[in-house]
Amino acid sequence: SMTTSYFYKRSLTALMCWGAALPASVIFARFQAAAARTFDRIHTLMEDYALMIRGLPESATDPIEIQEFIERLLGSSIEGVSIAYDFRHVTEEVRTLLDEHLAARDTEFEAALGVPRDRFRAR
Repeated sequence: SMTTSYFYKRSLTALMCWGAALPASVIFARFQAAAARTFDRIHTLMEDYALMIRGLPESATDPIEIQEFIERLLGSSIEGVSIAYDFRHVTEEVRTLLDEHLAARDTEFEAALGVPRDRFRAR
């Protein structure tokens, strides 16, 4: 019948589109991976080199300040500084502070969007 023919053609069209999209997606993914490898080979990134420094004073929390200090020590420029804090002894306090921070940002975001305050609260 006409309805069966229509659904058959729609299904066949969808299958052909999927059949074309799948290889195109795989080819594009391979292209993106090759482009990422080329970019990484050409550019120097912080992940290419690492140096762990221990014993800095607790007040040393500014990465730019630490970078300038290290550059003066080495006599050459470095790519950057990434600070990793050992907070294992205050894990719960950090989690609580993060939760409070995220709740405050959510409230600010909802206010900026004009979402009513009690819209998502349990009734």
